[in-house]
Amino acid sequence: MAGNAKKPYIIRVSSSKGGVGKSIMSINLAVALRKLGYNVLVIDSDLITPSIGLYLGIGEVEEGFNSFLYNHTKIKDLIIPSNTAGIKIVPGIIRGEPLIPRKIDVDRVFEQIRKLEYDFIIVDTNPGISFPETLSHYDAALIVTNLDIASISSTIKLKNMYRKHSLKSLVVVNKFKNRFYEVSLKELKELGIEPIGVIPEDDIVNISIAEHVPAYNIDRKGRIQKGLDKLAENIAKESGVKAVQIPKTEKKGLFARLISIFFGR
Repeated sequence: MAGNAKKPYIIRVSSSKGGVGKSIMSINLAVALRKLGYNVLVIDSDLITPSIGLYLGIGEVEEGFNSFLYNHTKIKDLIIPSNTAGIKIVPGIIRGEPLIPRKIDVDRVFEQIRKLEYDFIIVDTNPGISFPETLSHYDAALIVTNLDIASISSTIKLKNMYRKHSLKSLVVVNKFKNRFYEVSLKELKELGIEPIGVIPEDDIVNISIAEHVPAYNIDRKGRIQKGLDKLAENIAKESGVKAVQIPKTEKKGLFARLISIFFGR
């Protein structure tokens, strides 16, 4: 696709079941896209178990996505910079009631989101789909899956739902172990699923959660970085959105990486 896509390019990060690493994927994909020179916002729209702010050490907030949805708060007033990630987020309210939004509220929310000046907006969503008729607000859906039978079955169901509503869907395999008891990548392709990215399982993810720093930024072995870089490059290509010129100071040596981790620059 030519680099003339509309901005912001809104990605619905989704799954049909919990526990696949959807929120962690949203954060680290945003960091990888930022490295490519894109201006990225992550919105935690999971009204059941919001966790983006928690993972990044922001903790509980008085106002978040729930306020935007129900209280008509302006989206720009809810954006928080994450110094450890170098991106900006709209967190969810952890103690909020797990309510199902009205379609009219979802439509109103996206009217504001479309006006934001970002290259990519990554929306971390509830598992499943609450309102299929609102899928038209997204430019693409990224389905996060593991390679167990239940996850793959759910992924196929979700892809079919997106196809029915004319939303482009992409699949990323997360927590890849390459074990005999998993569905293999070859078998996945035979099922008609060609993943746009494969992210290996690594203990660095658990460390990153404990330290409130994206795994991408502390992956000394580079295994997760490599997978996320490839994923970000493929998504950028699919979107057609052009990146801005990356300043030379952002091509990170050790000192610059520390600055990025602790000050978000």
